[in-house]
Amino acid sequence: MYSFLQQNKIKLLAAFTLIETIAAIALIGILCSIVVPRFSNLRSTARIAAINSLAGAVREASNNVNLLAIISRSTGGSGYTTSVLYGDANIRVWNGYADRWWDGIGNTLQGASPLGVGYLSTTPFPYNQFMFYGYGNATLPGGLCGWRIESARIPANCSVTYNNSGLGLAPIITVTTSGC
Repeated sequence: MYSFLQQNKIKLLAAFTLIETIAAIALIGILCSIVVPRFSNLRSTARIAAINSLAGAVREASNNVNLLAIISRSTGGSGYTTSVLYGDANIRVWNGYADRWWDGIGNTLQGASPLGVGYLSTTPFPYNQFMFYGYGNATLPGGLCGWRIESARIPANCSVTYNNSGLGLAPIITVTTSGC
C-alpha cells in the first residue's frame, strides 16, 4: 500500500494543477493582447513606407526624364521633345517632363511593363504591389494619374499622384497615406 501511495504522489507532483494551468493560459492571453495589436499595425506601416519609397522613385525618374529632354533639345532635337529613351522604354514627354500616362511616367519605373502602351488609356496597369491609373480616372484624388495600393484600408488614400502642371514647371508629386 505504501508503495502505491508513493507512486501516486509522484504522479501528482509531476502534473500541473488546474490553477496552474488557468494561470498559464491567462498569462498567454495577456501577452497576446499586448503583442497582436503591435503586429497588426505593421501592415499599415509597411504600406506607408512603400508609398513614400515609390514617391521618391517617381521624383527621381521625373527629374531624369526632364534632363534627357533638355539634352535632346540641345543636341539638335526640336524645341518641343515628345519622347526620350529612358532605360528600355521610350517615354512620352509633355512640357519637358514625363507625361501623365502609363507610357509616360508609368514606364519610367524599373520593371514597369508593358512598355510603350497606355497613352489615353483607362486601363489600370499593375506595377509591383501598386496599381497605376492614368489621368482623368475616378479612383485617385482629383482624377490625377498615379499609383495606389489596392489592398489598403482606403486605396485612394494610400497613393502617390503625379500632376504634370505646366510648361517649364516640375510636376507636383503628392503622397497620401491616411488610408494605408
